[in-house]
Amino acid sequence: MKFVSSQCAIHDENQRIAVTAKLIGSLYHLDVIDGREVANTAVTDSNEVLWHRRYGHVGFRNLAANQMVDGFDYQKSSDSKFCEPCIDGKHHTSAFPSKAGKKAIEIL
Repeated sequence: MKFVSSQCAIHDENQRIAVTAKLIGSLYHLDVIDGREVANTAVTDSNEVLWHRRYGHVGFRNLAANQMVDGFDYQKSSDSKFCEPCIDGKHHTSAFPSKAGKKAIEIL
């Protein structure tokens, strides 16, 4: 990406300009070059990952075993994606000290 005054150029993996953008107001408006729609691509999640997130990160096996979703067929061998919120929720924290080092005598 290269910003010059009120314009921006976004390069592809071959360092060719793929998209340019002009600053209009406080937003950059994209102009796609050569009809390529590189800025309009998205990755879709699998059905398993979608329902895993919708049910608050319930385990895949529990979704299938409890028949929470009609037609949900989880295969143990299927490739499930890494779920960062699930990993963060499993981190252990240090215990709070049972005795405070100093106790305040006055306000503030």
